[in-house]
Amino acid sequence: MGPQSLLGRSAGNTHGPGMPFITALSRAYHEFPHTYIVGLLSLMLSIQLLGLGILALQSKRYYEEMFHLSSAILRQGRSDKM
Repeated sequence: MGPQSLLGRSAGNTHGPGMPFITALSRAYHEFPHTYIVGLLSLMLSIQLLGLGILALQSKRYYEEMFHLSSAILRQGRSDKM
C-alpha cells in the first residue's frame, strides 16, 4: 500500500475529501468505543464546571455589590443620627 491509498485518495475513492477522516473516526469508534465515551463524559464535565465557575463569579459580584450598597446605607444612617 502506498501513502495515497492509506489516505483514501486512491483512484477508486470518489466520496470526496472528507471521507477518509470520517472513515478513520468510524474505524476508531468500532475498535475503541470506550475512548469516545470517556471523551464525551469529559467534555460534559468540563462544560458543567465552566458553567459553575460563571455562576460563582456572578454570585461573588452580586455579594460585593450588596456589601458596598449596605455599607453606604449604614454610613448614611450613622451620619444622619449625629
